[in-house]
Amino acid sequence: MVPGETRTGKIFESMLVTALQKNNYSVQEQVKVGNKPDGSKYTIDILVDSLIYISIKWQQIGGSAEEKIPFEVITLTHILKTKNNENARAYIVLGGNGWRKSLKEWYCSSEFLEWILEAKKYVTIVNENTFVAMINNRQI
Repeated sequence: MVPGETRTGKIFESMLVTALQKNNYSVQEQVKVGNKPDGSKYTIDILVDSLIYISIKWQQIGGSAEEKIPFEVITLTHILKTKNNENARAYIVLGGNGWRKSLKEWYCSSEFLEWILEAKKYVTIVNENTFVAMINNRQI
């Protein structure tokens, strides 16, 4: 694979889109939904029913994706806070086997979100298996 290529992440995204569609969710991919805290444009990987923002973070081998999670939480919290819609929420789905196990577990715990003001109101971080189960049970 060429450095910087995101083929495996796109495959994972396609799998989630298919699962969502099979469970009768309305899905849009790569949607500009607002601005990051610095004012630059932000594109969400999947937008469901115009209210549910899904950011996919795939890490097949060790790397920097795991270090980008805090800023992703801050960005999604900022965007959803400005939307001013009580029903809007976001999920960050962590997929792949390249994550440091302890860090992935910490991110998926409720403890991590305590570190970022207001994040718990808007953002949930889950692993890929949990998220697919949530889709199949229509719990997102």
